This record gives sequence, structure tokens and C-alpha cells, in this order.
Amino acid sequence: MNSKISIIIALALALTSCKKEDWGQVFSYGEAQEPQVCLVNAKKDFEVQYNKVGNFYVVYNLKALAEGKGYRPEDKFGPFIKFDLEQGKISESSTEWDIAFRYATIIINGGEKTGRKDEPERNAQASAYIEKKAFEKVQKLDERKLQQDKSKNLAISDDVMNKSGVWFYNMKEHYVLPLSGCTIMIKSRNGKFYKMQIRSFYLGAPALPQPADESYGYYTFRYAKLK
Repeated sequence: MNSKISIIIALALALTSCKKEDWGQVFSYGEAQEPQVCLVNAKKDFEVQYNKVGNFYVVYNLKALAEGKGYRPEDKFGPFIKFDLEQGKISESSTEWDIAFRYATIIINGGEKTGRKDEPERNAQASAYIEKKAFEKVQKLDERKLQQDKSKNLAISDDVMNKSGVWFYNMKEHYVLPLSGCTIMIKSRNGKFYKMQIRSFYLGAPALPQPADESYGYYTFRYAKLK
């Protein structure tokens, strides 16, 4: 068989094995006219990539583990992993960060401490809210809905039981999933607008975790700057 034909067939099989609408499994390494590559369970390391086709960044396997037993985020402790949206990288700075992660808790650099253990100081004016719409359908940020973290209350709820935030806890299989059709809207510390969608909470971003999977605390998400 001609080698060029073999490559085309292989690419076609790879693409059809992935859901086209699932950005977490199909990622483009080039322009729109170039083939896409299926990455199901392919990535295990932290990585930030820019998707030229979708015009968004994809952050793979951001390691935000916590200590403490049980599934309740408020019982966890340990450092938060801070992220700079404009630079597209993890931040070690105490001031130059917009959003931070630890287990299922997501905080923003605006407002005040909420009482969770080991929280960093908020020293900027970032704010956020949850939009109950699909990522692709959100084009504008509504500044009237923006909130900052405050005592005993997060702008982005980390309640994994009642679906009040971005999470759903499966009681039968004992794993945490991001809610579908849920987009985090963010005003950064520099006053820029972003939208974010969490794809997975598990190492390698599996389409569905195994029951009682303990590889949780690894965020895979995409985000884009809004005009």
C-alpha cells in the first residue's frame, strides 16, 4: 500500500475514534487545514499549548494536589498552585497570579481569605463568576455578575456535592467530574476578560475516570481571552 495512503487512513481512524466536539481529546498542532491528532490518555506531564484552530490555550495536567482525608475540599490543606492567565504559566509570585488551584478548590486573586487552610493573600482585584453556558456560546463577560472571594464564600464554589459550583461528585463510583455547560468567567488582576472550561480533574484527562480513581487533583482546562 502506498505510504501516503497509509498515513491518511491512520489519521482518519485516529480522528473517528475521538469525538470531534470534545476539545480535550482532539488537539490541533497547527493551522486549521492541518490534520488534528487524537490525544486520548496520551499526556501525563504538565504542558500548556495554544490551539490555533480554536484560538484558546489548553493547560494539561496542572498538578494541584492536597493533603487531608475525604472528598470535602474544606478539609484539605497544602499549597495552592497559582496561574498567570496572561503569561499562560504557573506563577511562583505572591502577587502576579490570577487564579489558583488546590484539589477541587479554585480561588482568585481578589477579595479576602475564606478560611480554608494555607490560602495565599489576595493582593489584587481579580474577580469571577460561573456562567451556565457552554464555552463556545459565551462571547461576553457580564461585569455585573463578577464576585471576589470573601470570608466563608468563594466566587467559584468548590461544593462537590450540590452542583452549586463547577463540580459533580458521583456517589456510586466515587469520582469528581466538572459539570457540563459550565464556564468560569474571569476578570484578571490586570482588568482583562477570560473564559475557562475545566475538562478533567484526573491525571491524563481520561474521558471518564475509573471508579474510586485516586489520580485526582490534576487539572486539564482550556481558556481564552475575550475581546
